Amino acid sequence: MFRYYNFIFLLLFVAVVINGQNRKMTYSLNPGCLKICDNNTVLVHVAADGINDTLHHIWDFTSKPTVFLALTPLNTELIIDWENFLWNGEKGAVKFSKDIIYAFSIVFDKIIEYNDVNKTAQYNPTNNSENYVTFLNTEFYNWTVERKHVTDNVIAFVLKSSEYKFGNITKTGSVKITLNAFGNSEHSSLQPHLLHTTNATQIDVILDKLQVKYGKSRYSLGLLIASTDQKHSNLTQIKRKSLDDEHSPGIFTLGEVLTPVNVSSDKGGYLQWRTVAYTSSGRLMTNSTNVIETRARHVEFPVERLNLTVVGSYFGEELNLLPVHEMFVSFGAEEDGFYSKTGYLSWTVLAGLGRPAEEGFSLLVLLILAIGLGLPALLIIVGTICIVTRRVARKRDAIFITNY
Repeated sequence: MFRYYNFIFLLLFVAVVINGQNRKMTYSLNPGCLKICDNNTVLVHVAADGINDTLHHIWDFTSKPTVFLALTPLNTELIIDWENFLWNGEKGAVKFSKDIIYAFSIVFDKIIEYNDVNKTAQYNPTNNSENYVTFLNTEFYNWTVERKHVTDNVIAFVLKSSEYKFGNITKTGSVKITLNAFGNSEHSSLQPHLLHTTNATQIDVILDKLQVKYGKSRYSLGLLIASTDQKHSNLTQIKRKSLDDEHSPGIFTLGEVLTPVNVSSDKGGYLQWRTVAYTSSGRLMTNSTNVIETRARHVEFPVERLNLTVVGSYFGEELNLLPVHEMFVSFGAEEDGFYSKTGYLSWTVLAGLGRPAEEGFSLLVLLILAIGLGLPALLIIVGTICIVTRRVARKRDAIFITNY
């Protein structure tokens, strides 16, 4: 019995260890910006302090939506020269009071509408025909904070843009991006319930009632990925089977993009998602579709591509010496009726530092297994002891009667 309870205690201890260290989080909106920032200026800075370092989440919506993660020593401050940042974007407009340890970023460069006449559900970046594709450059969306949610363990901002207008292209409908930073490690409450660590930003993108141009329109996202790895290093893209689907029924596959340092050590940056997007706000398996990404390729002219983003304003010309990749993520399946069937699409991805979290059995499942396997074993042991004790007692009684 004592060993059985020790086993249960061990499971509880392992669950606590798996959760990892917590981070104490604080945030600011447009830090240090006074008169020149208007309602369409949105830059959120979350400082997440651990035991030995600080992880800075910078969510920049002043131009192309950007998630910039920078790991620094403790007591490191973010410094923004707002006039330079908003109007010039030169190196030094964004800096830290101490040198960074590592940085990783994802930039939502384009929203792409393409005509999927062949029903492949995969955008072809080599086809630029006007009859095939329309590019929506994300810097021409105007973003506002729809709402925020702040607790000790979660800081969340919801950003929304309701119209796109550039040149002769006007697109009605809304794009909503929800960003979460976490003070502890657990599964997200939002389907598909990604398992996050304290070193990640969760990004949830919703395309809602976007006007379509083609008869068989689908949407794809163009992403730029930058890190402080070696210049000519490549990203590693893998598909990995999760241990179980307890939190996301029916979805066993994870997609991951790893920086070179992440592959060779427990450092570096990563993207992680379950290979599912939802075509309804209900987010059920019956309203889901596939996620397909292209091979990431090195970007030419990264300084120009990342101009006026927090990434460009921090690194400047140094971006020419860093690996910057482009990857396209498409959504759809052969018989899902294309985007226009529901007019809704959502996708959730984690951008983080360190090793991506690995799925394991939850504490509840472990306890059920412990009880389910341990209790019968305990009953067998107790039953065996009772039987042996009873037989020994009978033998002693028989000896006593014989001697008497």
